[in-house]
Amino acid sequence: MIKKALLLSIFCIALFSHERVEKIALGKIYRTSAKVVVFKNQRQNIVAQIPGHVERYFVKEGDNVKSGERIAKIKSFYLAEISAKYLQLQRKMIILQKRLANAKMLYEKGLITYNELANIKVQLQSLRSQFASTKLKLQILGITKISKPMEYFYVTSHANGIVQKIITPLHANVDSQTPLVQIVSDESFYAEAYLRVADAMNLQNVQGEFYLGGFSYKAHFIKVMPEVDKQTLQAKILFQLESSRPLLIGAYGEMVIQSAPYREVLAIKRSALTMLQGDWVVFVPKEDEHKHEDAHEELDFEPRVVKVVEFWDKYAVIEGLDENQEYIDENVYIYKSRLLKESLGEHGH
Repeated sequence: MIKKALLLSIFCIALFSHERVEKIALGKIYRTSAKVVVFKNQRQNIVAQIPGHVERYFVKEGDNVKSGERIAKIKSFYLAEISAKYLQLQRKMIILQKRLANAKMLYEKGLITYNELANIKVQLQSLRSQFASTKLKLQILGITKISKPMEYFYVTSHANGIVQKIITPLHANVDSQTPLVQIVSDESFYAEAYLRVADAMNLQNVQGEFYLGGFSYKAHFIKVMPEVDKQTLQAKILFQLESSRPLLIGAYGEMVIQSAPYREVLAIKRSALTMLQGDWVVFVPKEDEHKHEDAHEELDFEPRVVKVVEFWDKYAVIEGLDENQEYIDENVYIYKSRLLKESLGEHGH
């Protein structure tokens, strides 16, 4: 009897992987459609993105570059102008917001008219609209934090590859669409996701996961495209896909986008979940401390019903378990099968 119990214990330890409930960071989730795209012939031109003067190149022909690596430095009066405007509008809004707060107090005391109060509100709304427009222009360039006017813009690579050609010579004047460098990319699959313009403007610390044909692909945020989609009038968000298999160009899948603010949530591995009588369950250790001599013939784990809040990457965000709670991660279907067999056996008695 003891030998049989020992063998069963060894079998369970070898077969089932035990994990513990952990905390992960989960941001605001956007679910939207996305289309698989590539750049022609895997050759991509890195454009200036902004009018200005090419001050320096950080690469030469034949260099290997990584996504996000600096390509060129551009001195831009356009950037200096819009960054200064951004800071000016920001200061004006702060001043006007204080004026509005004081005006509300004066209005409540009957010291100013409603028209005077409404006029300040109109001015503030106009400033907010100008500020949002200027902020979007900077975000399109990948600039999200500004503390002083910016004169220099750094063009970065949006893919891994090899620099094939320096197209525009050093010290040349360029516009936003002038190609600077051509690279041959070895990671040529991308996805264009579609979001409301208001949501796209607020994206920060972005992560992505693309789902197509029963597979998931890690999606690396590149940028908000400078033009909206003409058919949907939505903003286009460009992601680079990690893929070891060919993807069908033009195919539509689902893009799940995470953005700040992030919060801590409890999560388990997706592989630990299984459906039982219409509920999501996870197998956890039995809490009953009183076991009979033949306890080895019973299951040492029991199903626990959980509520699935969200899926992200390999995780399922859940409610119903505590942090550090132990659970079975792999081969759950075998444990489920054993449970069902025991249940049928009990009914047969």
